[in-house]
Amino acid sequence: MLASLLLPRPLMFHLVRPFATHDNDPEQVAEWNTSWSAPLFRRCMRVMTTTWGLGLLVEAATRVVLVGAVSLDTAAALSPALTGVLLVALMTWTTSYGRRAGEARRAAAESV
Repeated sequence: MLASLLLPRPLMFHLVRPFATHDNDPEQVAEWNTSWSAPLFRRCMRVMTTTWGLGLLVEAATRVVLVGAVSLDTAAALSPALTGVLLVALMTWTTSYGRRAGEARRAAAESV
């Protein structure tokens, strides 16, 4: 995830697109792709990618600590819950942040 920040378009640009374009509606995909030219949109995609990358790193570090702190059976039992909590938290944040960023982008476009 974090390594994709070095690419022309980070991973979240591609992962969010099917949700934002109603299952890849051609007109909406074209609009989505054109949105990349807007600085606020690029920043949003990079912030999302960074947040997910850091969140996944925290999850991995937590697993390492967990394995050292409790028995392997307990760590294995807690692992799905850890993943579930992290994914729900990141998806909730992504949805909220994406909406706020979209509203800010539309407001900026209307003021021009």
